[in-house]
Amino acid sequence: MTRRLYPLHACLFALALIVSVVSAQAQKPWLHIDGNQIKDPAGNPVTLRGVSVLPSEHHNECTTCNNKPMSEMIAWQADGSRGWYSRVLRLPVTTAKVKDPATSFATHIDPYVQQAIALNQYVIVDLHLVSNYDVNGSGGVKQQFVMDFWKYVAPRYANTPNVIFEIFNEPVNPDNWTSWKNYIQPVIDSIRAVAPNNLILVGSPQWSTRVNSAVTNPLTGGNLVYVYHIYPNQGAATAANLNTKFGNAANTIPVMLTEFGWNQDPNYSDGVTFGTTGGWGTPFRNYIDAHPWISWQGWIFDNFWKPQFFDWNWNLMSGENQGRFMQNWLFELQNHNQPGGAGGIGTQTPYATHTIPGRIQTEDFDIGAQDVAYHDTDLGNNGNSYRSTDVDLGTTTDIGGGYVVGYTMNGEWLEYTLGSVAAGNYNIGIRSASASSNAGKNITVKLDGVTLGTVTPNNTGAWETWETLALNNISIAGGSNKVLRLEIAGGSFNLNYIEFTPVGLMSTLYEAETTSRWSSGASNTVVAQAQASGGNLVRVSADGVGDFVEYTYTHTGMKNYDVYLGFRAGPDQGTGQVYKDGAAYGSVFDLYSPTTVYKEVLVANLTFYTGQQKVRFTVAGKNTSSTGYQFTHDYIKLVDHATTLNAGSALRQGAGPSLIQVFPNPATTVLKVNGVPEDAAITIRDATGNLRLSQQAEGNDTSIDVQRLRPGLHILRVVYGDEVFTYTFLKE
Repeated sequence: MTRRLYPLHACLFALALIVSVVSAQAQKPWLHIDGNQIKDPAGNPVTLRGVSVLPSEHHNECTTCNNKPMSEMIAWQADGSRGWYSRVLRLPVTTAKVKDPATSFATHIDPYVQQAIALNQYVIVDLHLVSNYDVNGSGGVKQQFVMDFWKYVAPRYANTPNVIFEIFNEPVNPDNWTSWKNYIQPVIDSIRAVAPNNLILVGSPQWSTRVNSAVTNPLTGGNLVYVYHIYPNQGAATAANLNTKFGNAANTIPVMLTEFGWNQDPNYSDGVTFGTTGGWGTPFRNYIDAHPWISWQGWIFDNFWKPQFFDWNWNLMSGENQGRFMQNWLFELQNHNQPGGAGGIGTQTPYATHTIPGRIQTEDFDIGAQDVAYHDTDLGNNGNSYRSTDVDLGTTTDIGGGYVVGYTMNGEWLEYTLGSVAAGNYNIGIRSASASSNAGKNITVKLDGVTLGTVTPNNTGAWETWETLALNNISIAGGSNKVLRLEIAGGSFNLNYIEFTPVGLMSTLYEAETTSRWSSGASNTVVAQAQASGGNLVRVSADGVGDFVEYTYTHTGMKNYDVYLGFRAGPDQGTGQVYKDGAAYGSVFDLYSPTTVYKEVLVANLTFYTGQQKVRFTVAGKNTSSTGYQFTHDYIKLVDHATTLNAGSALRQGAGPSLIQVFPNPATTVLKVNGVPEDAAITIRDATGNLRLSQQAEGNDTSIDVQRLRPGLHILRVVYGDEVFTYTFLKE
């Protein structure tokens, strides 16, 4: 149903900057009908979601509007940089001013069709008649007029899979399906004679609201889709009402909603289209999303005809008006049920280095687009913090400070590429906060598609009152470049981090400010900071390479630890290297960040003995973007080093300890690896992941020459079948 602000006035508009040659790359695959669904050539279901624009014949008529060229409107609705992800353009053609099909085609149809094709869209050519149809001289649009229009237009797009034909927008009367079928069937037949493959969209009497009649008395001809138009004047957007209107029919025949919309503002709505986002738009969307075989185009991407997405000055309307809501809807489902059956477009790469065991900050999800590295339900970062993506991030005063994922909604997810995963059993802790009592809140943790478990966030009473949700004794297979996914159900909770701790391993956290320390070349000062884990930081005011701070720990016995540094990264921080007993351990780590953020990183693997153990953090340099060499330490965490295998492994004695022994550690010339099955593969990598040595096991007792390895932390891996044993050692 056409809704507009004012009667039509005669005005023509000159078009520029549109090409008529379509590249092969811009052509979409042919679509076809299978049962009640649109599908691509491979049989994947396709849902066409997009917008209608203003008919170009009426583009300059609004006397209160800031008018835009038609080509700009079409470019805008498919421009992801502007936040618009329409996958199909509905192009109405009214013939109110130009009745000759050839002139209409040349002026008001083909230039815009070619533009939409160049934008990689499907495009619906909509013969936008809102009129009675003539039956035996009853008055209304003559059948021959419709026939002549499509006899001219259809053959010109017969070989263009992007183009879809909507052959009569809104027939009104007679309100009789048989009369309508007798009128429109010959039109369909004439189109099929010249264009056998394009989808044809067919309306029905009473402004395209009689789709139920087609269930028992369908039209003939392949690739037909039945149209329904709906606005708030047709009643509440309840499942019962929508089922009666078109939903029940859509379970049997293909149905597309080529018009729907609402606005609350009386300047941009009328008796047909008046409605609210909360009262009509949201339940309507919930229903449509639950019926993905129903395609749709929102009415109208314009600031003139009602109900508009934009006000007269092209400000996107929001709140109880539909513009922002429609934008977010198209954004969220931009890749859902699109031809090819694939998800998002683009590459996925790590944003930060993640490992298991270890703590993964939720805000450090992978780099990639919507449905590649994450799925978010609305456009933009609502917290306006940390990263310029559509994931909503905010700040926190929780342990370690920094940033959190917030404003969570049902159906969102985040992915993290893990550089290395040590096989074993883990306790998983997920840090969450919520001030919401919403039912159905869940977080599901998956690794390479395998579900590790699901936890339920509680109402902790405030968005900054945190709890740790636990998944205990979870078996995890080892490997590299695995993908961790967090799937959100229900929403309305914040997420700080997820931590993987090997079962049976102990960790001890030493606050930097309470640990015995001294520094050289720089002063060290305790600075109060509420976001720090203990409420304070140690700031080392270094000014060059070689400055250091040294911490002393009293230790009993011999134990190997993974050493994690908690710190506040910032624009004036340097790079560091860990030393113990005069030797460097691990690789150089960088404390720089363009903004202040709390982080935790694995910096070294160290063996402690009985007595005073001194660990030195020395300035190694600075990032080229950094303004200084400072260190700002929060804590040092010592975690028992894990060498864990799955129960029943060929490398394990039943459920007992590993058969493999690796010694000495540290190693100088020869590293012994005992208990290795013959033909097992042995590799050694340095702390940066570079392969340094590879050989086959020589038997139960294997000797490895490590003289040529550089001093520092190394990772030894034994692979036998599908079992992996990982061990770290130090080369002196």
